[in-house]
Amino acid sequence: MSSKQELNRGSVGQAQGPRCEAEASGHRQRHRLSLGGERAANNALWTISNNHVIHDARIRDFAEKRREEGDSREDTLRVLKRYIAREIFALIRAALRL
Repeated sequence: MSSKQELNRGSVGQAQGPRCEAEASGHRQRHRLSLGGERAANNALWTISNNHVIHDARIRDFAEKRREEGDSREDTLRVLKRYIAREIFALIRAALRL
């Protein structure tokens, strides 16, 4: 992302990879991650979210609830990655204001 681009949630999400694009597969409407994002950032988000599911009881409960609702582990990790990306975005924005 160049310094001239406007820093907003969509641009950060696109650069990191967790921005979703619509995808329909017959019976189910879902979203998949943007394939044009930064692979290293996407990998870092996956590692963070996966470790949260394994080690954090609060996130584990959230993942179990999503599984009971019919979501797969991949869908749950996708949601967590987007949440973490939003948190990171807020931290970056706060750091740039200093």
